[in-house]
Amino acid sequence: MPHRRDTTRNPNDNNHGILYTTRREKMKLYCMDHKQACCAICVTVHHRKCEHVKTLNDAAKGIKESPEITDLTESLKAMIDELSTVLEGRKLNLRELKRDKQQYLDKISRVRQDINKHLDLLEKMVNQELGGRYKEASILIGNDIAEIESSLKVMSNYKNVIDTGLKNVSDIHVFLEMNKIKQQHSKRSELLKKRLKEIKHHEIEVQFEDNWVYLISNLTKIGTVTINSTPLDVKSGIHRGKGKTNLHNCTSRKIRNFSTGQYLTDGIFVPNDKVLLVDCDGRKVIFCTLEGQVHKELSLSGRPWSIVQIDDREAVVCCTIHKTYSI
Repeated sequence: MPHRRDTTRNPNDNNHGILYTTRREKMKLYCMDHKQACCAICVTVHHRKCEHVKTLNDAAKGIKESPEITDLTESLKAMIDELSTVLEGRKLNLRELKRDKQQYLDKISRVRQDINKHLDLLEKMVNQELGGRYKEASILIGNDIAEIESSLKVMSNYKNVIDTGLKNVSDIHVFLEMNKIKQQHSKRSELLKKRLKEIKHHEIEVQFEDNWVYLISNLTKIGTVTINSTPLDVKSGIHRGKGKTNLHNCTSRKIRNFSTGQYLTDGIFVPNDKVLLVDCDGRKVIFCTLEGQVHKELSLSGRPWSIVQIDDREAVVCCTIHKTYSI
């Protein structure tokens, strides 16, 4: 293992390329085996078995034009581009989550409204039926009451006639009235007994449907919330479903005066200086001129990512819901 020393630059040294060890020794040598700058003492003590020790000047000679610095620069640039793309994709994903959340909140609210409307309708129907049944039963009971009150009045009159006769009239008069009332009472009593047997007691009962009881006892929630996570395409910064999206490159041309403020992920040029742009955030394909004038917009159910031109009259749009649209 190489011996590591803390190194620093001398702030009073005009040559800012010279490094110093903690012993204030200038580090003028470089061990190629350990990729480490060192001073003369370090080489003697810690790198005496190393076969490739050069001066720092020789080791750094031509470094600015070397393939090594070019490869490193390109690798850093590629990583920066990759991270920038992924970062944009993450920000887009966050916006998508926020929008999806609001869409489902609205949908949950609509489901609740639909349930309320349906329950209101069912309540209205059963209330109407309840009112109708009550009216039928109340009419029957009303008829019974009227008929009984009429018979009770007749019976009371008979009794009053007899009571009055016993006090104020002769026996003959009482005898005649008694026989007359007795005959009438006998006929009416038979009719009343038969009628009283026909009278029924009425009660209101609402029998709830079995599925309604099941709904109340078993419906504990109206939906399940999940996060569907799919692999990320690091090169494009977008997520992949089961089917991969085939992206393509198109010739670069400037579209003047065009700004949607949304996330455009792809586009193709079509004849007559027109262009089809894929608006991921807006879930649509925009048909416009190179001047930025929008001619038509095609709304899609999923978020479009790429568009491929089949011929002069047809193109295919790939969406995140694993669908393709031919336009």
